[in-house]
Amino acid sequence: MEQQIAVILGSQSDEKVVEESGLYDLLNEFGVTWTMSVLSAHRHSDELQDFCYELNRRNIKVIICVVGLKADLPSAVKAKLPHVAVIGVPLVDAADGFCDVDGLIHMPPGLPVMVVGSGKMGVTNAGYAALAILATNPGLLVNQMAFEKHFESKAKKKPRPPEVDKKKSPEKED
Repeated sequence: MEQQIAVILGSQSDEKVVEESGLYDLLNEFGVTWTMSVLSAHRHSDELQDFCYELNRRNIKVIICVVGLKADLPSAVKAKLPHVAVIGVPLVDAADGFCDVDGLIHMPPGLPVMVVGSGKMGVTNAGYAALAILATNPGLLVNQMAFEKHFESKAKKKPRPPEVDKKKSPEKED
């Protein structure tokens, strides 16, 4: 079966955060095929270029790039694969790496990189964003109904306050 999502980590040290986020479990829950690699935009630029060509050949639909100190990986991937959805997840605080995050959210026109948050929650949200992208294509494994049922089962239903249930719209008198 062809893989649908690629997860690229900028460093092996990013793996712990990704595992703790539950990303791989989430993708597996939906039966989405995925691949994971560790490649730095700076230390492995030739390998990254080759990997991008391979992802294109394999028809990967979405790429999630998880980055630590330098957030250049998502933009480097997007430059090689402008037709593929790329989601960048910085693992640094805004105070520690604002310039890096700024580079992700200010990509040149035509080369958008989505940023859905940072840290563990950002990684989890990247998984949900990737699933939502896949759900828009009826030929892919993730279907909209399964996606909606997942959220219904995960949502904590809070009871409505009694005053909301008792309110009625004012009746008009004739």
